[in-house]
Amino acid sequence: MNKPRRNPVATAVPAESAGARESGARPKRLSVRFQKWLTPLSILLAVLLLVLSVGLYGLVSSHSLWLDLTPEGLYSLSDLMITECEKIERDITITFCNDPDRLMADYQTRYVYVMAKELEQRFDNITVKTCNVTLNPTAVDRYRAVSSSSIPASSVIISCGDQFRIYTASQFWISGTDDNGNSSGLYSFNGEYKMATAFFSLSAIAAPKAYFLVNHGERYYAPDDEAHAALAAGAGQDEDLAAFYQLLLKAGLTVEYLDLAGKNTVPEDCAVLIVNRPTSDLGGGDMNSFYDRTEVEVLDRYISTGNGSIMFFKDPDVTLPNLEQFCEKWGISYIDGATVGLHREEGGITDLVRAVYNTDDSTVAYSIYQTLASVDSSPDVVARRCGAVKLAWSEPNGELSGNFMGKRLYADFLYAPTKTTEDGYGSALYDSNGETVSRDNQRYAIAAISTRYWSDSYSLEKYYSYVFASAAPDLISRENLENAAYGNADVFFSLVRYLARNDQYADLALGSESFNSENMGGKKLVTSKLSATEYTDYGSGKDCAAVTEGDKVRISIFVFAPVLIASAAGVVLWRRRRIL
Repeated sequence: MNKPRRNPVATAVPAESAGARESGARPKRLSVRFQKWLTPLSILLAVLLLVLSVGLYGLVSSHSLWLDLTPEGLYSLSDLMITECEKIERDITITFCNDPDRLMADYQTRYVYVMAKELEQRFDNITVKTCNVTLNPTAVDRYRAVSSSSIPASSVIISCGDQFRIYTASQFWISGTDDNGNSSGLYSFNGEYKMATAFFSLSAIAAPKAYFLVNHGERYYAPDDEAHAALAAGAGQDEDLAAFYQLLLKAGLTVEYLDLAGKNTVPEDCAVLIVNRPTSDLGGGDMNSFYDRTEVEVLDRYISTGNGSIMFFKDPDVTLPNLEQFCEKWGISYIDGATVGLHREEGGITDLVRAVYNTDDSTVAYSIYQTLASVDSSPDVVARRCGAVKLAWSEPNGELSGNFMGKRLYADFLYAPTKTTEDGYGSALYDSNGETVSRDNQRYAIAAISTRYWSDSYSLEKYYSYVFASAAPDLISRENLENAAYGNADVFFSLVRYLARNDQYADLALGSESFNSENMGGKKLVTSKLSATEYTDYGSGKDCAAVTEGDKVRISIFVFAPVLIASAAGVVLWRRRRIL
């Protein structure tokens, strides 16, 4: 039986399937042209990724690119902070006393450092510096009140020109209290208010002034110009003070003249008040009376309620009870009616005193002229017809404690040598007739300085006032200041610069929540760990959740993002290579 013949069309395999079967289902090869460019493209992509990583590193180093997810805005500048800082025209430097990695690791300094970097990024006149004071303690020597002062690694130094303020990291925070009034941890971040007040305080006086007091027979120098014609022609004009006048200008001060008659206050821009060789006394009065505005009271209020400085130069044969009583209150007592004499080695007595520096590094005196006093061959500081001053308080260490917020410290500034010859005779005091008043080889100071400092109960910042008193006006004579062999010019230039560091506190009541310090404002911490009723533990050193969220975002962007980009590029390359 004949079988039916199959339809060749019905049983035929599709040409595509047959062709695919014969070729083993291999995909198409890439074109030769594409293969030629694939390797260079891979190398170019790798180079681009490397450049991107380096660029991101540089960008992160100089700019704050992380997102601030903290509900308090701890990583961001408020609009008010930006507005207020736009008003500051002088250059500001913020110095942190530790390395950046350590600053970022500490839960208190981190936000202060980030805030400072944000300010630096936004304003050209704000610069941020870091130095490790543990490894390099001399890097901040110029900011020490005295040579032995300690500036810890947690310090933040804000400076403008020669003026500066030193803070600790904790001062940028406000602590909460429990029902018993004890500190219970951090309550709010008050860094913007603290930083802004420092900026305005330090930049408030662009050119501090020195005032010569007049109308008590004082000696002064006034330039011979139209504005000072009357003073230049006055009885107090002394050409011998021209060198001292130029020294004041060199120290960055402008010079004015002050008559206290009919005035209740010393001008606010007075950084140093100079009372030089008066022949009549200051107007006295009750210094404890609030309403008594005599001249003594005006000076007392100037030095007690602000951050002022007064320099007294008094002739040893002039007695001024009110002026001397004022100085005694500040710890410096004049020895009237006597001059310091020294025995010559060849015999006889001379009134030429080659003063000795105070080398006690715990005193303000030493910190002022340390660079001169610390060398083996210190230049001589000389003067003639020197009177003597001494500590007026009974405390032998020259310290007078006030309340727990303030103190006054006395220090000899320059003194006559106690022994100049082999026979043991040294300094002695002589009256106007040349008779010996005292000769017991004790140390006679010819100039002294008294420092008052007090701490603000809210901010814990320290403020300083100074009274310098000398019984040797010849120290600032033209002959001694212009003689390059003497150290008079260097010593008094350093002294004037030190006293003129006016640190006036600018009390800003800016009114916003982030600036309102009057009702314990700042950026209040609103997380569960740092709320008004539950505080973080200082001892634990742990950060709150809101604080760490910002770090998580920063890490995510600048650590994982480059990795994800590189991984995506690798997948693309792998897929391309599969089809070769």
